[in-house]
Amino acid sequence: MIDPLVLRCRRLRSICGLRFHRWRESRRHHLVRSTDGSSGFAAFGCPWTIPHLTREYLGEETDQPRGPQTRLLLRDPVGSARRLARELGLVVYHPNALPDALRAEVLPLRALVNLEIELPAAFPDYTAAITSGIRGDLQKIRRENYRATSTRDLSALGAFERDYYLPSTDKRHGAAGIRAPLAPLVAGIPPGRAELNQVFQDQDWVAGNLCEDSDDGYRLWGLGWKNGEPGLLRKGAATAVYWFSIQRAHALGRRRVLPGGASPYLDDKLLEYKGKWGARLAPGTDSYQVRHLLLDPAHPATRRYLDTHALLILRDATSYFVVGGRSPDEVPAFRHQAGRISAWFRLRTSPAAAPRPGLGLLPKTLQAWFDPLPVA
Repeated sequence: MIDPLVLRCRRLRSICGLRFHRWRESRRHHLVRSTDGSSGFAAFGCPWTIPHLTREYLGEETDQPRGPQTRLLLRDPVGSARRLARELGLVVYHPNALPDALRAEVLPLRALVNLEIELPAAFPDYTAAITSGIRGDLQKIRRENYRATSTRDLSALGAFERDYYLPSTDKRHGAAGIRAPLAPLVAGIPPGRAELNQVFQDQDWVAGNLCEDSDDGYRLWGLGWKNGEPGLLRKGAATAVYWFSIQRAHALGRRRVLPGGASPYLDDKLLEYKGKWGARLAPGTDSYQVRHLLLDPAHPATRRYLDTHALLILRDATSYFVVGGRSPDEVPAFRHQAGRISAWFRLRTSPAAAPRPGLGLLPKTLQAWFDPLPVA
């Protein structure tokens, strides 16, 4: 029997430790600057986002152009963060590091957005609905004479992870890729529900993916092609994985395919590609990390970021709204995803002089910088 005093001391120590952690994370940050020093960003509590923002916000391919330098704000963390946003253009927070005083000034951007493919009862109806977008992909599959098998014997999972999944992730996405170990994924799948889809060309195993036959739908986990070879990608090996996985889902009687997430931008290439296969935004709830963006729309780097990225912000359990520098008809993927987008805000060239209606979804500090546009 543990002494009640000991329990209280342990609880107090845990509470104090959590408070100290939050205090430290709201002040300690990683400072990254562009190669020419004209822009940058500060990341509080979320160093994992540095490669992504280096590429997407700074527009630079190197993982660490200048930095990251670790710094600590001991005085006035809220005022200092606002000054950093004016200087650099962007400050980004992990939810646990975000000061309460800034919660009304930030945009919550998820690390990934969820997608889903709804399958009709008759598979030819699905094919007819998407053929115009994937005609060239299907021709590649036939030309390369790909075929597929599915197995729930996972003895080849280690080889798939080593020779297909990891090299494909590294070569395709670099430091920004999400290298989720497959063994823990399988451990979390109910027994008998995980399967390995393998795509062959003649007798050569060229690509595959790990899938889960779940009650929510047929879930696609890790995907890869042999040694991550670019030639196989050009020949449609990854395309064949999608095609055969969707067919497999339908053969199992599943009417919903969960093809994994995409970056939280409506103009993301992976989201656009999966959209060709019928994938649509699936807001709902998820466990993806959220980064809170403190933006200065007057900064040239922020304007460039918004001009080239249509940010998808989760509004509620059924829809997103878009924040960016373009209109809906300028973003091709909008026509596929319009059903899940309930509002759109386009960046202005200068702030409006007076308040306007229809901007309540945005932080008040950003409302003068955007115009609401119709999406219906």
